[in-house]
Amino acid sequence: MEIVDINVQTREGRGKGPARQLRRDGLVPAVVYRKGGDSLSIAFSSAEFTAAMENGRGRNTRLRLVGDGEVGGTVVLTKDIQKTPLTRDLLHIDFFEVVDGQKVVVRVPVRLLGDPPGVNEGGVLRQIRPDVDILCDATAIPEFVTMDVSMLNLGQSLSVADIEVEDGSEVVYKHEFAVARVLVPRGIEDEIAEDEEGEEGEEGEEGAEGEEGAEGAEGAEEKKEGGE
Repeated sequence: MEIVDINVQTREGRGKGPARQLRRDGLVPAVVYRKGGDSLSIAFSSAEFTAAMENGRGRNTRLRLVGDGEVGGTVVLTKDIQKTPLTRDLLHIDFFEVVDGQKVVVRVPVRLLGDPPGVNEGGVLRQIRPDVDILCDATAIPEFVTMDVSMLNLGQSLSVADIEVEDGSEVVYKHEFAVARVLVPRGIEDEIAEDEEGEEGEEGEEGAEGEEGAEGAEGAEEKKEGGE
């Protein structure tokens, strides 16, 4: 997985005043949480960070911090991004350091593959969840995971448990949830209901005929006994 370099500088001042000044200068204040438990306060160009996210994999982009001192060479992933409510300008960013061989939990998109038979029968394929969390190596974060929906019939669905990932990775979830489903439109739903009602009616008629036949046999036996 590619690493994107970003130029950073260490910052000394803390609090709202110094942070506002940084933003006026086009910089974003940030904190790097390191493996040893300590943290580093840095700042960098808002435009450069935005470009790195757009050209990489969004929050799953591994960034190598380029700067003087102990911050230089540190590889990080984005932990949290704070933005202004209206303009969506960057306010503050938290990073966490990652090293080769380290396992991380990241959120990746789910891509649906295949043509469900249920769609050919008039159903509508609906993707209920666009992404899922996976546990994987920090150096092997996938761009996306796939789900094969080519076996889905009308009304059927696939859950997060049906997603397959590469060896060494696993999908993380507390409660199982649906990811994709073939919905049954109202018109087709009514047709299915009518067909089922028709089948039940036919079974009922067959049952009634069988009962009458049994009664007829009993009556014939009674007449025979009476004749004897």
